[in-house]
Amino acid sequence: MRQFIKNANIFFKLLGESFAFAYDSVKGDKFRAFLSLLGVTIGIFSIVAVFTAIEGLEKNVKNIFSSLGTDVVYIDKMSWDAIATGEGFKWWEYRQRPNNTYEEFLFLQEHVTLADQIALSATTRASIKYGRNTVKNTTVYGVTYYWNRISFFEVDEGRYFTAAETTESIPLAVVGRNVAEELFPDGISPIGNNIKIGGFTVRVIGLIKKKGES
Repeated sequence: MRQFIKNANIFFKLLGESFAFAYDSVKGDKFRAFLSLLGVTIGIFSIVAVFTAIEGLEKNVKNIFSSLGTDVVYIDKMSWDAIATGEGFKWWEYRQRPNNTYEEFLFLQEHVTLADQIALSATTRASIKYGRNTVKNTTVYGVTYYWNRISFFEVDEGRYFTAAETTESIPLAVVGRNVAEELFPDGISPIGNNIKIGGFTVRVIGLIKKKGES
């Protein structure tokens, strides 16, 4: 017990001397102490900023994969990894690959038995017009039924296509909020109105629910 008390006294004595030495150093050279404190502060701030950026990037990646679906298989002529990273993406080679066809989609529908849903989509960019209002260079998807269940978007107003409408190729459209707000700035509901997509007239039947700031 005496040895423990002796060791404790030595420890606290050394601790007190250390604090006293540190205080004397700061008191003797305030500018040097300020620079040291500033360096430590900047270092901590930099570490926090890096971890915050990494956390934000990780969250964005998770959101992207969540929107694509972790249990969805995509068949495309292009390499998604190469497009995302930009490394070794020889687009001229991928461009030579054949496009997915509607006949292949029907074949998969008939023969694939373990999939819950199968859908086909084609993507292009076009101008969308309503009256004098135009939204240029907009991404346009031509899709079949079930695409809304695979891509996980929600129709906020109106409705989605029926299976019969997609089979019969009836010219209908479900548009995003940003496009709707630019085409109908006066608060007019797009539902039931005709718009032109790349020169083709289609009727708006639904609005996609807005995600975040997009």
